[in-house]
Amino acid sequence: MGYIRLRFNKSWTMKAFLLIGVIFILLNSFLFIIVPNLYPHGYAHYLYGVPVELPECEPNSEKYYLTLTAIVRNRAKYMPEWIEFHLMHGVEHVYLYDNNSTDNLEETLRPYIEANLLTIQQFPNKVMILFDGTEEILTQKLFLKNTIESHACDTRWMAMLDSDEFILPGAGRGNKSLRDILKLYEAYSALVMPWVYFTSNGWVRTPQDKLIIEAYTRRWKIPKHTWKQIIQPKRTNRVYSSHNFGSVSDYYAVNENSVPFANWPAMFNGFMTKNFYKSENFYSYDVIRLHHYKLRSAEDWERRKVIGKITGTDTGLGKRAMKEHWDEYFELDAVESLTDNTMLEYVEPLKDKMRKRFL
Repeated sequence: MGYIRLRFNKSWTMKAFLLIGVIFILLNSFLFIIVPNLYPHGYAHYLYGVPVELPECEPNSEKYYLTLTAIVRNRAKYMPEWIEFHLMHGVEHVYLYDNNSTDNLEETLRPYIEANLLTIQQFPNKVMILFDGTEEILTQKLFLKNTIESHACDTRWMAMLDSDEFILPGAGRGNKSLRDILKLYEAYSALVMPWVYFTSNGWVRTPQDKLIIEAYTRRWKIPKHTWKQIIQPKRTNRVYSSHNFGSVSDYYAVNENSVPFANWPAMFNGFMTKNFYKSENFYSYDVIRLHHYKLRSAEDWERRKVIGKITGTDTGLGKRAMKEHWDEYFELDAVESLTDNTMLEYVEPLKDKMRKRFL
């Protein structure tokens, strides 16, 4: 019986151990020195996301096919349009999380509550202790975690939006309902919707006699390569951000062309956005799109800067970042935008439904 004699080159072995040591040091430097400096207010959730603890659901527990959720602060006067628009397109129930509002949100939306179309839950700022022992306000991520865990058994699909985002189904391929569209993607964990980014339309003062979808009809010529998702909560196990969610094994998110979408941790989004997600095959919005009315009038934008962001990713609740990052967009409106009237056909039907709702 023969034997195989293994000969170790001491020089090669030493180099291998040195290489492993260098890789270990670099990896630890990346995780515990470089990343903390990139994200000085806490960073574990940027790498690993916030885990979702999915409940055990009874068979046939779903009450709704499609629901909608958002966290809001002092947005009461805009919410009837937002809620009614999505009810028109197939949303069956709305879950609103109230982040310290002072504008009578619940009373303003009473007709929707009484019709069992809306649930409002109080959700003040939340602090999470990260794995490195630091604390960080993670209100938005924890709201998303909470709403998935609380309602996973109640709904097949859930749209995770902000209150300035409107889902437009079927643009370019006939006027389909959201239900008709989502039926095509039931094999996946989520459907990715690209942002179509709308500008201020030159409004200085907020128009009082117009709906948002009526007053703002100018959008960027060049798409802002960002997205939101309609998820299947029972197939979602992690929250990376309001844009990105982890999927349970064997499932993944896709865009409208069924192109797989990698739900990267937030720190990798910039790289993917600059490369893969700019491709025409991926950034497609013929079947479904998300109209994002971020800026609106200069008056409204100044008001929003005072209120601040709900994400809680810096000590000023995002106020400083909002000012530095978004003020410049008003200067781009005139040269970087074009007219998009796709929403105007819904203005009168929407006004009519709102009038009847509040009689």
